[in-house]
Amino acid sequence: MTDTSSERLRLAMLVRELEKQLKQNMEAIFKPVIPHPHQVDHYFQSYFDYLELAIKFTELPNREMFLRRAECQLVMIRDNLGSLAGRIGELACALESSVSDILKERDALEEKSCRSMESLSIVYDGTIQIQNGDIVEIERGIQTAENSVRATRIKNLTQGGWTKRSRVDGTLMTIMPKYYTPPLKGKVRDLSFAGNRDTLFILEQGSFIDDHIFVPSGERDRAAEVIKGIFKSELVTYVKVCDPFITGETFDLLKEVPDGISIYLLYSQPGRDTDEPEILNSLNGLKELGKNIRIRKCVGSLHTRYILTSGTGWQIGHSLHDAGKKDTSIDKMKSTKDIESEFDKHWADNQ
Repeated sequence: MTDTSSERLRLAMLVRELEKQLKQNMEAIFKPVIPHPHQVDHYFQSYFDYLELAIKFTELPNREMFLRRAECQLVMIRDNLGSLAGRIGELACALESSVSDILKERDALEEKSCRSMESLSIVYDGTIQIQNGDIVEIERGIQTAENSVRATRIKNLTQGGWTKRSRVDGTLMTIMPKYYTPPLKGKVRDLSFAGNRDTLFILEQGSFIDDHIFVPSGERDRAAEVIKGIFKSELVTYVKVCDPFITGETFDLLKEVPDGISIYLLYSQPGRDTDEPEILNSLNGLKELGKNIRIRKCVGSLHTRYILTSGTGWQIGHSLHDAGKKDTSIDKMKSTKDIESEFDKHWADNQ
C-alpha cells in the first residue's frame, strides 16, 4: 500500500470509526459487571493509547486488521456474556419452579398433618374444672402418640380464661413438656375421669367462637384474635360490617376474610388520627389483595357495631379497631333478621 497523505487520512478516519465501535462494545460488555465506570476506562486505556498511536505508523493496513480482530473478539465476549445471562435466567426459572414444587409439597404435608390432628386424645394428670363444649387451649404438654397428648397446662377460654397446671408439670424429668406455639385450641368432648382421678377428653381442633366472649381492658390482641377468628372461619358467602368509626386497622382485620367472600362495610366517619384519603388508600390496598369489598358512608345514623353473615351475627362493644382497649363484649346474636334488614336499608339509602 502506498503511504500517501490521502491514504493515511482515509485509514485514520477508519481507525477513528473503529475506536468508536470498540468503545461502545467495551462499555456494553463491562460496565454492568464493573461497579465503577472509571475502572472500565482505566482497564482499556492501553487500547485507546494504541489507537492514538496507530495513525502515526506506516503499517496501517496491519493495524486495521488487528483492530478488526479485537472488535470481533469483543463482540464474541459480549455474545458469550449474553448467552451466559440467558442460561442464568433459565437456571433461575428452573430454581423458582423447583422451590414452588417444594412449597406445594410442604403445604400438602402440613394440610395432611392438620387433617390428622383435627381431634386429639388428651390426658391430664389430675382433675380440672371443664365441661363438654368448653373451648380450651393446651399450652404445654408431651405428644405421646400421633393423635395423643399428655397435657400439663390447660387454659379454659369458656370459663373465665383461667389456666391450670397438672400435678406433674414441674416434675417430668425424662421427657420435658414443651410449649405449644400457638396453643392447641379446640372444643372438649367425651369428657371422663380415670380411676386415679385423671381427666381424659377429646379435643376437637379448629376455630371456635364462643357465643359470649368477654375481653378485659388492655387485651387488644385477644379481641383482635376473636374478630379475626370470626372473619377466617365463620363467614358464609358474604359479610356485612357496621362500624361508625373506621381506621386502617379495620382494613387490616378484614384481610382475614377468605377470598370469594363479599365484604360490605358501612361507616359514619374516619376514626381518630385518620382521614378520608387514608381510608381510600386502605380500601385500594385491600382490593389489590383480591378482596371483593365495597364501603358506603352513612352519616349520623350508626352507633352499634356488628358483623353479619348468612343467618348469623355478632355484636361488638367497641369499634373493631378499638376492641379490647377497654372492657369489651363480643356476643353472638340469637336473631339477625331485623338488624340485617336495617343494614340493607342504610346501604340502599347511601349510594
